[in-house]
Amino acid sequence: MDKKTKQELRDEGYLIDVCWNRSDIENRAEETGILLTEDQTNEAVDKLVDNFDANLGINWNVIDSVISDVAEYEPDEEEPEPKKLTTRIKNDLEEF
Repeated sequence: MDKKTKQELRDEGYLIDVCWNRSDIENRAEETGILLTEDQTNEAVDKLVDNFDANLGINWNVIDSVISDVAEYEPDEEEPEPKKLTTRIKNDLEEF
């Protein structure tokens, strides 16, 4: 967003904080050793928009989490089942 547009929005009473874009997601993924496909990048953007939480905002931790989510499976595959506790961990928990 250009400075003129930001100023016009401020003049109308809107507060603009930070604007993120696709290249932020792509660059962050590459910095962490992950190469996202175009579909995965689109999925990451969609997740950030659809799951926005005003209490958390969008920050590098949130972006890292979304990158990790979309990199674990292909967008046209089903989302993986949550990992189940291993037998060893279950046994350790039972001892407590």
